Amino acid sequence: MSELFQNLGIKWQLLAAQVFNFFILFFVLKKFLYKPILKFLKERREAIEEGLKKSELAEEKFREMREIQARELTKTRKVAQEIVEEAKKRAEVTQKEILADAKTQSETIFLKAERDISQLKNQRLAEAEKEIGRLAIEGLEYMLKEKISDEKKGSLQEDAIAHIKAIKNAS
Repeated sequence: MSELFQNLGIKWQLLAAQVFNFFILFFVLKKFLYKPILKFLKERREAIEEGLKKSELAEEKFREMREIQARELTKTRKVAQEIVEEAKKRAEVTQKEILADAKTQSETIFLKAERDISQLKNQRLAEAEKEIGRLAIEGLEYMLKEKISDEKKGSLQEDAIAHIKAIKNAS
């Protein structure tokens, strides 16, 4: 074998040194590079798996939260709808109360106006009756061309008013 190495130009000492260097390099690379890289890759794989688990867990929590949110939103909408319905009912009741109050007030105002008109009418009629009685007496004085005493004027005026009332009641 040594002849074969010599014919090929290989020196066995150099070959042994290269083999020894190879094993040292192999040991160093395995110890300081290969194992840390494997350890790093293992940790990375575990981190990725843990991240995926967390992501799935987060996604599941997100779905649960969305479902809870949807249920709460439905409840909130239902409550809001009930509040709106209640507000509408209250508004209708309030509207009816306001209309009833307005009707009552307008009827009260109308009745008061009728009473005031009736009083004013009666007052004006009384004034007109007195004025007619006075004018009748003045007309009578003018026709008789004599002065009638105040006492007689009062009596004639009252007779004239009574006569006018009797005519008014007859019609």
